[in-house]
Amino acid sequence: MANEKRAQKKEQIIYTAITMLEDRSYNDVRIEDIAQKMAVVKSNIFYYFPSKGNLYLHVLEKLHSELIERFILEFNQTSIKNALDFKRVIMKLTDIYIRDYLPLIKLSIDSTRIFSECRKEEILQYNKAVNALEDRLHSIILEKNTSFTRNEVFYIFEVQEHFLRGYYQDMIMNADYAIPDEGYVTWERLSLYEFRVTRMLRFFFDGILYEKNKNTLDK
Repeated sequence: MANEKRAQKKEQIIYTAITMLEDRSYNDVRIEDIAQKMAVVKSNIFYYFPSKGNLYLHVLEKLHSELIERFILEFNQTSIKNALDFKRVIMKLTDIYIRDYLPLIKLSIDSTRIFSECRKEEILQYNKAVNALEDRLHSIILEKNTSFTRNEVFYIFEVQEHFLRGYYQDMIMNADYAIPDEGYVTWERLSLYEFRVTRMLRFFFDGILYEKNKNTLDK
């Protein structure tokens, strides 16, 4: 019972930290802010997580886990007969990522800082957990789709993450017009962000498909 209560409390702290990232950056969220939101003292947070970095390492793992499970669900519910079907589902997953997982994109940008505040064994455990999730996703994709190799599937998701991080940092965090956070401004910059990410990802995919078709014809 005590272990169950402890696990529930840790989950509550993690989800509170996630909700506070919806309109703030990692640097702007303090442990004091999380404690105040939960109506507890700061030491109560540190009882479960020894540092801010450790807490947000758990947040990263939680968000990655939820995202990949969502991706797996989408793949299991989608018929993939060829490379174009695969492209369509990747684009759908990118929309889901942007719409529902902006806190994960924010934290991914600050991952180096988070890692610097954690112990080596904590980072190794995190990497092991996330790599296992990603390997599971890639295996499910390869079972349903033979158009791509495992390395190509890995690279596609790497490029997706690169675009999501890069354009977010460029357009959301550094754009002058992003400072006044009125509703219409938020919608404007998020819609422009999504447009740029999905456009570049489509170009990337089309380039892969072109090369595949060209290599097939050359043979």
